[in-house]
Amino acid sequence: MESPGAEERYNQRIATIEPVFSVLEDAMGFRRVSSRKEETVRAEITLKFLAYNISRLIAARKLCRVRVMLIWDLA
Repeated sequence: MESPGAEERYNQRIATIEPVFSVLEDAMGFRRVSSRKEETVRAEITLKFLAYNISRLIAARKLCRVRVMLIWDLA
């Protein structure tokens, strides 16, 4: 924190990165990974981030058309 610009970078990180981890912990219940192997840990974390991003897209109703198209294809 003593280097020039460190506090600004820290504040920017809190505003952009930390809320994602907060949602993963609180809303999705993701507190620890189920494996110790690096490859599977990366895969599990990637899937959690993907789920987070999809939930945000659904909340923004940007996938509404995709849902309608999928339902139409299944009928």
